[in-house]
Formats: sequence, C-alpha cells, structure tokens
Amino acid sequence: MRVKRIAQRSMMGAGLTAIILGLTVHPLSAQAQDQSDSSASHRMTKGADSDAAAKVRAALNSNPTFDGRHVDVAMDKGNVVLSGFVQSSQALQEATRIATEAAGDHKVVNHLSINQNYPNAP
Repeated sequence: MRVKRIAQRSMMGAGLTAIILGLTVHPLSAQAQDQSDSSASHRMTKGADSDAAAKVRAALNSNPTFDGRHVDVAMDKGNVVLSGFVQSSQALQEATRIATEAAGDHKVVNHLSINQNYPNAP
C-alpha cells in the first residue's frame, strides 16, 4: 500500500511538472514565433520602403522636365521624404506630383525648399 502511494505521488509530481513545463514552454515558443514573425514583417516592410524610395528617385531622375539633382529621397516611418531644393514653386509642385505617383501607397512628405539661384540651374 505504501509503495502504491509513493508511485501515485511520483506520477502526480511528474504530471504537475509536465503541466508546469508545458505552460512555461508554450508561451515562450509563441513569443519567439511572434518575434520571428515581427522580424520577418519588419524586413519585408524595410524592403518595400527601399523599393518605394528607389522608384521615387528613378521617377524624379528620369523625368525630362524636372531637374532633380538637388533633391534627396529618404524613407521615414514608411513615408517617402523629399528634401533639398528646387528652383521654383512649379518645380516643387512637380516634384510632389512625380513622387506621389511613384510612391504607390506610401505618403509623400515634402521638405523641399525653393532656391532660385542655385548653381548649375538649367
């Protein structure tokens, strides 16, 4: 009888240990999976961001009526950011239009300034 109780206690202890370990291990693996998913999502977003910036840069540089030599394109929190300067208010509006078309779903933030006397003006 005494051996039977010891065996039952051992089995209960093992069961409790398995339950505790099961509960402890499961959330950790779920958390690790969430972090892995988040990292993959971040990498995909980062890639999409650099693609958007590259498309905007290419669109600005390939437009025959727009001088984009002094325009920088960057990404900030998923937004396309234009900085630098252009020669006129019309060029500023054109830069915004070109960038918006090329940016797709990304918002365009325009931090361009107008500098009518910049060197190498067309």
